[in-house]
Order: sequence, then structure tokens, then C-alpha cells
Amino acid sequence: MKLSKTLKIAYVALLIALQVVLGRFAGIMTPIVSISFSFLPLVVNAIVFGPVSAAISSAIADVLGAFLFPQGLGTFFPGFTLSAALNGLIYGLILYRKPKQLLRIGLACCITSLFVSLGLGTYWVYMMTGKGFFALLPTRILQNAIMIPIKLMVIWSVAYRVIPLIWKEAIPEFNNPEIKKAIEITNVHM
Repeated sequence: MKLSKTLKIAYVALLIALQVVLGRFAGIMTPIVSISFSFLPLVVNAIVFGPVSAAISSAIADVLGAFLFPQGLGTFFPGFTLSAALNGLIYGLILYRKPKQLLRIGLACCITSLFVSLGLGTYWVYMMTGKGFFALLPTRILQNAIMIPIKLMVIWSVAYRVIPLIWKEAIPEFNNPEIKKAIEITNVHM
């Protein structure tokens, strides 16, 4: 049995709301540095619903958060929305219905942190503030050096445990032995 479109939309909307709340209220926001746990609902979305859903919903969460609760630089900027969508796409491409592996999670965290956050994010801040790109790098490097292990530990220890609790009964595909084997939610060894 497939998940109904209505139920999928409801779950994705819930994850978008969680992403906005965690991104705007449960983190540290300055004009240059942003540390939050908004990646957690994004990763859950990417693992369960795939790269396209994660990319679109992350972009929606970014737009909603920017308009409803402006922080940091205080204005909406499409570059950050593009970065949010790329984060969802990358997490989805690497983690969607794949076995839980520390190397795979680490790869996703490193790619999103180094290329999207450090590379594109720093460029977007440079475009908005006019501050030198290389002058922004030390702070942004420190932010990403802190966040990579945090993301890795949270995804490893929380995301894969939350998925079966939320969707075990709601998404019949998770009761399929092939899907359970592919995701390997339990009994995974590093």
C-alpha cells in the first residue's frame, strides 16, 4: 500500500514547521553566523521522502522563516533559499532509503557544510553585507567546524531513531522487509 498524497503532504508540512521553529527559535543567529538544529527535520524529510521533497520543503521553510520571523541580516535573500534547497537535495541524494552508515552521514554533513554553508553561504553574506569574502571565512570556518560533528552525532543518534517512531504505522512501506533492510534502522554497527 502506498502513502496517500494527503498524508505525505501533512507529514512534509509538519517537518517544514519544525524546520522553521528550530531554525528561528532554537539556535544562535547573528548576521554572519547561524547555528541551529533546523537540519534535523530536513534530514528526516530527506531520508523518508527523498531529495526532491527535501529540497522543495527546505526552500519553503527558508522562505516562510524569512518572512514570518526575520533574523540575522533581516531580509529575504534568494541565495539562502537556493542553499536551503541544495542542502535538502544533497541530504536526499546521499541518505534517501540508504543504510545507516557513519561514512555516508559524514559525507552528507561535510558536503553540505563545506560547499553549501561555507562556500555559498559565505558568498551570500558577502553579497549582502559587502564585507570581504576572505574576512568572513575565519568565523564561518569555525561555525562549520563546530557544526559538522554536531550534525553527524545528531543525525546518527536521533534522526534514524525518530523515523520509525513517527512513520512505522503511518507509512506501510516501512513494514516492508526490503525497506527495513535497506534503511537498517536497528542493529547497525559502526
